[in-house]
Amino acid sequence: MKIKPMSSEGFYGWINLCVLFLFNMVSGSLLITFGIYLPFWVNDFAWSRGIVSGAQSANMIIIGIIAPLAGLFIMRFGGKKAIIIGNLINVCGLLLLAFYNEVWQLYVGYGLMVGTGFSLGGVLAMNTIINNWFKKKLSIAVGIATAATGVTGIIIAPLVLYLINSIGWRHTLLFMAAIVMLFCVILPALFVKNRPHDLGQVADGPRNSDPAASSGTRVRKISYTTPVDFTVKEAFRTKTLWLLIGFYTFQYMIMNWFVTHQVTYMFDIGISSGLSGISIGVMSTAMTIAQISAGIMAVRINMQYITLGSITTLIIGLIIAPYASSFTAVLVYSALFGVGFGVNCLVLVNLIPKYYGTSEYPKIMGYITPFNTIIGGVSAPIAGHVRDIMGSYVPAFQVSVLIMAIAFVCILLAKPPVHPSILKKEVALKRKVTQYV
Repeated sequence: MKIKPMSSEGFYGWINLCVLFLFNMVSGSLLITFGIYLPFWVNDFAWSRGIVSGAQSANMIIIGIIAPLAGLFIMRFGGKKAIIIGNLINVCGLLLLAFYNEVWQLYVGYGLMVGTGFSLGGVLAMNTIINNWFKKKLSIAVGIATAATGVTGIIIAPLVLYLINSIGWRHTLLFMAAIVMLFCVILPALFVKNRPHDLGQVADGPRNSDPAASSGTRVRKISYTTPVDFTVKEAFRTKTLWLLIGFYTFQYMIMNWFVTHQVTYMFDIGISSGLSGISIGVMSTAMTIAQISAGIMAVRINMQYITLGSITTLIIGLIIAPYASSFTAVLVYSALFGVGFGVNCLVLVNLIPKYYGTSEYPKIMGYITPFNTIIGGVSAPIAGHVRDIMGSYVPAFQVSVLIMAIAFVCILLAKPPVHPSILKKEVALKRKVTQYV
């Protein structure tokens, strides 16, 4: 088969990216909108916030348990098939939720079914496909695709809140099942391609290509990329990977509990349903802008340094949020959260391919996911129980500041790892030099 080089016209990677952007916008709503349904379920069924938000934790735990198997499935069968099968499961889960009346049905529909579907057919499958199509512009492509979650908050989250108030949460779930079927099953089945060679094309250039080599012109140094891909075993033997796992787990704990209880918290401080939707839109807009900007900057600047700034921004938001007494203050912390959460979501999907390569990316991410989803997933019911017992979310915000400070230290110490084969060569070279001297 004749290989078609990348060009400004006809490169299918951008079409792939557009479809995956729409896919991620709708797929992300499966997690983001749970907090919108939560106060309505608490009110209709008279269940505690801790019990209801426990379904979110069950969802995270299932995502973590399934993730290693999902990584193996994606490596063998490709991200496209994983997306289709996973989101068919998601549709079934939403249909069950539309008719549920018992707690166990909530846990099965959202915890088990949506958890399984999202783990198999969510961001891991999407990012694997993007890694196949983009090399030099990987950070930009990931930034654009991930920014779809911000658009979810701008468009879908307020829409869900409006529909719940207009037609009820059951009919809203039926509507969302149809949307997931269209954007997460049908469109990917028709248009997504796993790899460039499926169409006789190549990726947008090797990861370490140097434009100066062929043109003779001097260019700025690009951000670090490993010259040798790591295996899963080699990756997990590095201190850097464990620091990245620690960072992502800690920041996920904060993001998980806040997104789950965001609307409920605003109701507590007297923010109306309409204004709550606006604040979600502000946070999502800030998230979208931050993710695209960070993706562009990460081409030239190591994502590690960008993340230090985003964590600082998030900590400031966590300090302001528990004492917000006006809608203006709510908008300020919402924007700060959007920037912080937005950039933090990009860290692993940028640093893992750059630090460890792409050949075993699905497996590495599959084994990482259980740490942040299972451990991070417990934060939502804990925050709910704290609110039920103490009548306030303030203690949860205060503890979150300390946790994010620890996450800051983790990312600060996460230096680029050196592949064992390179270390062996360096040791051998030093021995030769020593012998010569």
